[in-house]
Amino acid sequence: MAEEDKALAILYLNLTKRKRTVDPITVAESVRRLVELHGSSAKVAEMVGVSDSTIQIWLKIAHLPREFKQYILDGRIKPVAAYRIASAFKVSGEQLEVARALLDWPENEIAMVIRYKKRNPSKSIEECKQFVIEEAKRDLVTRSLKELS
Repeated sequence: MAEEDKALAILYLNLTKRKRTVDPITVAESVRRLVELHGSSAKVAEMVGVSDSTIQIWLKIAHLPREFKQYILDGRIKPVAAYRIASAFKVSGEQLEVARALLDWPENEIAMVIRYKKRNPSKSIEECKQFVIEEAKRDLVTRSLKELS
């Protein structure tokens, strides 16, 4: 019961009060433990006072490969971006490949790479990454030209 109370306290402070008292992986593991204990993400969401989708996000992060979790702990991938990658790529090998390719990238650009990859499944993640870089360059040139006019 003490472990359950600790996990609930972690979630309450970090998800409802938005106070970062622990790292994101500890939050995710607390979610995982409580879902295992109570049988559903909906029950845990109700206990903590957050939406079921919030619990689902953290649960998906809890099931990421260890190496991927370390990238989150190191601050090289934000939890929201990690969730996007995990949702888009179901196989852990693919998740790691994408994570490695997008280390230290901003969340919005990660989302762009994922969208492009989903529309172009035959392209490698590196090709998708290159497309987003080229697109950003074109946008920058277009904005610069508009400012000069």
